[in-house]
Amino acid sequence: MNLNLEKLNKLCKDLDDRYDVNSGGCCYVAYLLSQHLEKLGINYKVVGYSDDRVPHKCTVRNIKGRKKDQFPVGNRTCSHYAILVNGVVINNGDYTFRSFKAKLNTSDLEFILDNGWWNEAYNTKYNYRVSKRISSFFKPYEEEKTKENHSG
Repeated sequence: MNLNLEKLNKLCKDLDDRYDVNSGGCCYVAYLLSQHLEKLGINYKVVGYSDDRVPHKCTVRNIKGRKKDQFPVGNRTCSHYAILVNGVVINNGDYTFRSFKAKLNTSDLEFILDNGWWNEAYNTKYNYRVSKRISSFFKPYEEEKTKENHSG
């Protein structure tokens, strides 16, 4: 499956321009993207941007162990979250520094989302619209995958 990553990045940019998703909603966007990527069987990694320099193994262990008081959740959550697919960072925003890049899943992102402290510039009342726009992007790919599964 050839996912149009450039178009996906343009969608994320539009979501940020309209709803400020990169000011408190980036983890929600990463969570939504991960759901669809998992449905399609596409490998991805989560990229966390932060000034904290916590060793990669500790970061993953804290997330997988659901430690609510350790980086990258609580008051020590990352400044930004993005998704890495085939070497392309999706929803990079204006961030140039990275704290970690890890193979996490939707459940891990949900844990971060539920336990992080988020910038309030993004209004969660837009979650439905953001979710709809991302789902609309992925719909043709998911339909194609369903057809492939039924024909094979």
